[in-house]
Amino acid sequence: MSRIALLLCCACAVARPAPVAAPEQLRFVEGPAGKLHVSDGGSGGTPVVFVHGLAGDLEIWRPQLDHLRETRRAVALDLRGHGQSDPPRDGNWTLEGLAEDLDAATKGLPRFVLVGHSMSGTVLQIFAARHPERLAGLVFVDAIGSLQRLGRVGLDELTERDRAMGTDAAEQRRAMNALFDANTRPATREKVLASFQRLPPEGFLFLRLSLFRFVVPQDLRATGIPLFAIEVERPRPSSIFFSALVPEAPRKLLPGVSHWPMADDPPAFNAALDSFLATLR
Repeated sequence: MSRIALLLCCACAVARPAPVAAPEQLRFVEGPAGKLHVSDGGSGGTPVVFVHGLAGDLEIWRPQLDHLRETRRAVALDLRGHGQSDPPRDGNWTLEGLAEDLDAATKGLPRFVLVGHSMSGTVLQIFAARHPERLAGLVFVDAIGSLQRLGRVGLDELTERDRAMGTDAAEQRRAMNALFDANTRPATREKVLASFQRLPPEGFLFLRLSLFRFVVPQDLRATGIPLFAIEVERPRPSSIFFSALVPEAPRKLLPGVSHWPMADDPPAFNAALDSFLATLR
């Protein structure tokens, strides 16, 4: 091959455009109790599905969706009554109902990695017990493992407190504000409170009561599903988080962040998530 021809070949190789990721599609799917708002985008690799916590919405995962969609498919949904999804027409505000929403929103997906925050640690456990064959991995983000470890007296006190709070909007906002700390970024706080405002007060109340009643449906270690926890570094460990439920599962502690590490420090969170995804087949 002549030198000129070789240079032309090299120029063509350099100029070849990179593959374009599938653009985001925002759509509504029919759930068991109303329409569910879903974000789907990216292509390639094992899909990753994100589930927000109580009073959240899919936008809390925006930095992760944008990051992962450069190389793989990523999906997020608004659970019933959250974000742009319908409140349940049957009044079913239970964790089991949220797991049914997740099932409806992921119909047709190949095996995927499921990532859940806070309250949705329980939703992940319910879904995994029902559909282990659909999961390539589970990631618990500062997520509840079980509140049963607080004991009957502790749970009764929480239940009584929340029943007294009822659907009083001001009291519920105070309960949300109690979750913020000195590490919560102002933008994170603003985003969380905006999504909180969209959740009907009865949903906030009854989902919290359902959380207090939650009993672990199955030991996830028996499923063989790869497990990973990304949790906030705290001065004192707590027995309610997933790492206390399955202490041998790999865990990454993130310093200097609040209960919403994915929003407070997206680069550190994304790096931790990438490290786990790289271990999966």
